[in-house]
Amino acid sequence: MQEFTRRLVFCALLGSVYASCPPRCECSEAAQTVKCVSKDLRSVPTGIPGYTRNLFITGNQISRVGPESFRGLSNVTNLSLSNNRISEVESHSFAGLLRLRSLDLSNNQLAVIHPEAFTFHNQSLRELNLSRALYNHSSVTALAVSLR
Repeated sequence: MQEFTRRLVFCALLGSVYASCPPRCECSEAAQTVKCVSKDLRSVPTGIPGYTRNLFITGNQISRVGPESFRGLSNVTNLSLSNNRISEVESHSFAGLLRLRSLDLSNNQLAVIHPEAFTFHNQSLRELNLSRALYNHSSVTALAVSLR
């Protein structure tokens, strides 16, 4: 009986690792979707499940994204980061998103776009929404450089 109890606890712990959801977010494994909407987040949350294909992190207080922001999320195909007050996009911020097709950065305050910010290794991106996101003339120039 004691061995059975140990195995049951182990399975429960293992299941909780795979079924975890970041605090203040809503996760649906069936829909392969994570939503962190209007939660006053200051950074991209950690612990987003690997099954995630649709990721909505909108209406928060995130000021920057970097290469560590989406590490381990190679299955994401749709990423919405609208209305977050993002002002800086570092180089290789989205490089780990190997299947990314749609990226929405609308309604942000992009002022600093590092070279290679929009580097995608497999050319999967089909849609990039930057409406009402470019904060000044220098961000337009930086965007042009990063999209080469």
